[in-house]
Amino acid sequence: MTKDSFYYKKINEKGVKFIKIFNGQHKIFTQKIGKGKIKLLLLHGGPLNTHEYFENFPDNLKNDGIEIYYYDQLGSYYSDQPSDSSIWDVDMLIEQIEEVRKGLKLKHFYILGHSWGGMLAQLYAAKHKKHLKGLILSNTFAQIRDTAKLSTSKRTLDSNISAQVRALPEFSKYRIFLDSLSQKQKVKDTLLLKTLTALYRSKEDSIVRRNYNFRGDIRPEPLIRNGQHINRKMREQVPQVYKIMNADYLSAIEKIECPVLIIGGFYDRMYQDLYPEMKKHFIKTKARIYLCPNGSHFSMWDDSENYFREIVRF
Repeated sequence: MTKDSFYYKKINEKGVKFIKIFNGQHKIFTQKIGKGKIKLLLLHGGPLNTHEYFENFPDNLKNDGIEIYYYDQLGSYYSDQPSDSSIWDVDMLIEQIEEVRKGLKLKHFYILGHSWGGMLAQLYAAKHKKHLKGLILSNTFAQIRDTAKLSTSKRTLDSNISAQVRALPEFSKYRIFLDSLSQKQKVKDTLLLKTLTALYRSKEDSIVRRNYNFRGDIRPEPLIRNGQHINRKMREQVPQVYKIMNADYLSAIEKIECPVLIIGGFYDRMYQDLYPEMKKHFIKTKARIYLCPNGSHFSMWDDSENYFREIVRF
């Protein structure tokens, strides 16, 4: 990806350290912010987002003795972006975190994994227990064995989103047409189908972004910048990026021994209604759940007061 002025400004900031991993083959961006006895490593979502949407953490945690570590995962904007698809092997992704930990010399530290980063954090915590003091799973996917409950939760969410889209005035004269589509009936007017499909997807994306992604009126600049720096090209061209979705998370959860906070947003799309079911699988440790009442997927921004209060409390 072509680097912009934000990149060159960032890499020259205080606390930035590039860590060489995998026998020096690749460089990883990290940045230490603040100073304190509590060490917190942040794993961003994606895949292939950036650490930038964590930039409100220092201001919200500055009086709590917490030392924050940003980290752009391999392939993300501020780190190396190799074309080698082997880096997306599940074991390699987990060892990448361990090499970063060693490079930062972290011991007795906390990990906060958000979204995709929360999935990585679960696998890491199951394998590398020695130095981990606590695990925060933020706005991450609910892992449960009850597929019927998961399917019901998914159908309910999809139905709610669909109802919001269909209620828009743009679709008022196409309700019968949309009903026939939902009932999987054959449609003769292919041009109308193509036009409506494009419009529907566009409006659905807007509703999801506004109601389930970030619910504030003005999108924060770091969140916008993160969106601009997502490595979408690699997402599209390297299918192995998503291989980690098939990992055995429930077995991992059952091995975790450090305390766990599962924090989400009431308006998120991570099936947070199933977090109590997920909690039952933490059989070797105590897990606590908190849903930010005003939060969506980026609860650290649209419900920051509740979000950071619970982080500090944990």
